[in-house]
Amino acid sequence: MFRMNLKLPFLLAYFTVSTEVSGGYEECTKDGILISDIFCLPKNYRKDVPPHTTGPLNVFFKLPVTEISQIDDKRSQITLRLAYKIRWPEHRMILNDSADWSRGEINVRPDLIKHFWTPDIIIHDLIRFTKPEVLNEVAALEIVSDHSIYYKVRSDITIVCKGMVFLQYPMDKHSCFFKLSSYGYEEDKMKLSGKFSYERYNQRTLNFHVDFKELDLDKRTWQGSSSK
Repeated sequence: MFRMNLKLPFLLAYFTVSTEVSGGYEECTKDGILISDIFCLPKNYRKDVPPHTTGPLNVFFKLPVTEISQIDDKRSQITLRLAYKIRWPEHRMILNDSADWSRGEINVRPDLIKHFWTPDIIIHDLIRFTKPEVLNEVAALEIVSDHSIYYKVRSDITIVCKGMVFLQYPMDKHSCFFKLSSYGYEEDKMKLSGKFSYERYNQRTLNFHVDFKELDLDKRTWQGSSSK
């Protein structure tokens, strides 16, 4: 028997309100650096600078795991298939109030994400992050009426599982940690939070048992080495 616990971070999230927007959509369309029917990025927008917020900038994740695709016990690696969903506030973009916001968000071309500042998120012990493609990348980008960006992409993620111990083989049990953090921002500048889901009874037949659990509180904060 092969038994594995996967522990993912789970915290509550909120978005900090900022008031950087100046001028309206019509004014922005005269000289904006990116103009669409839904939003406009003003000429002074800088994608190398994060949005200004009162307090830490909140980045929210949703990680619905489709399946555990592969466990390589020889290499201590595990591959997860999931929808990688990330949302953060961007009050510098100016929304078109005349657009249809009845659903609270509007889908735009996913490749427009390259024009925005994006959080510098790293996945600890990452080996591969692959995105399936048919005709185009399987991704979506939503502009939300509260001035936030919601980016989603289907992905296969392979990480090193450092908790593999085989002392009880063949009844071995392992714990692997799926951890996300900012590469360059400390907790007073950026806060990561979110939730995960996994429907164990809706999986294909596996030769191992998998449970998902919340990350222990003492492991939810990570401190890297000093860059000085």
